[in-house]
Amino acid sequence: IITGVLIMINIDLNKTSYNISLNAVEYKKALEERNKLYKEIESIKSENIDYRYKISKYEGNDPEKNKKLVEDMKSQLFDYGKLSGVTAVKGPGLVIKVQDGDIDKVLDTERDIMRKIFHQEDMALIINEARKAGAEAIAVNNHRVLPNTGASCNSAFIGFEDYSREYGPFYIYM
Repeated sequence: IITGVLIMINIDLNKTSYNISLNAVEYKKALEERNKLYKEIESIKSENIDYRYKISKYEGNDPEKNKKLVEDMKSQLFDYGKLSGVTAVKGPGLVIKVQDGDIDKVLDTERDIMRKIFHQEDMALIINEARKAGAEAIAVNNHRVLPNTGASCNSAFIGFEDYSREYGPFYIYM
């Protein structure tokens, strides 16, 4: 009898199946989350394959591979320097001059005046459009615009995340 009871308890303890009831909305969300995770896993696997391929190109003591490795590293260093604003960028480009509109304090309403002033939203639009158009480097007057650069309106100035400010007219170099 004791052996039978122990067997029954053991069978009951190892029971791991359980049921969860989901309504249609919860089920749909669960499926979307699962599919999203599967896509993320595939993306990570693909990245992993790419990285393994890159690493395999540099393995060994072949002088040609070492030379290629140094060239690739210099190229990446230059690219990262451009992105971080450390490397000077030269070449044909575009300069946009932006300044506030002419304001007539007698005839213009406050709304008209606000529309004629260059604000941070305008600066953000110009910077984003320049990036979208493929600008390699962007500068506002003497301030280099980096990927994490934010702009704020400070009266007649445009302020940046490093607390520097530039005043109008604004020359935007691309």
